[in-house]
Amino acid sequence: MNLVLKEIRLLLPGWAISLLLALSVGLIPQNPYNPYYDYILSNVLSMFLYLLCPATLMMTALSSFGGELNSGTFALLLAQPVSRNRIWWTKTLLLAAAVLSVWLTWCLSYGVQESTRAAGWYSSRQVWLPTALFMLAVYSGGL
Repeated sequence: MNLVLKEIRLLLPGWAISLLLALSVGLIPQNPYNPYYDYILSNVLSMFLYLLCPATLMMTALSSFGGELNSGTFALLLAQPVSRNRIWWTKTLLLAAAVLSVWLTWCLSYGVQESTRAAGWYSSRQVWLPTALFMLAVYSGGL
């Protein structure tokens, strides 16, 4: 149980920021016909969120092993009276849960947008598949 809590504490800051950025993707206004709509501000905001959310998720994935290797605690972790198999499964499953939760949140947040609902399933599928492949690459890169 202590191993799971330690891993959650290691992943929590980056995961929380990634989750908040993924939730904010759905808040970008998509109505250019609104008189209060600033098209340039919306484009800058959406570009910022579409680049920053994957970057923070990548940092979260790298912190799983990289945080311990960088601080020098990985050798101490291997010296604990816990099997290495359990350590590996704990780290990989919690990292998979973190990456999957951010991806699902991003997809749901993106699906809330009015332009996505108007375009239909085909447009959403074109976005969800590449992002799923990117999330898979982030997860494997974190390992």
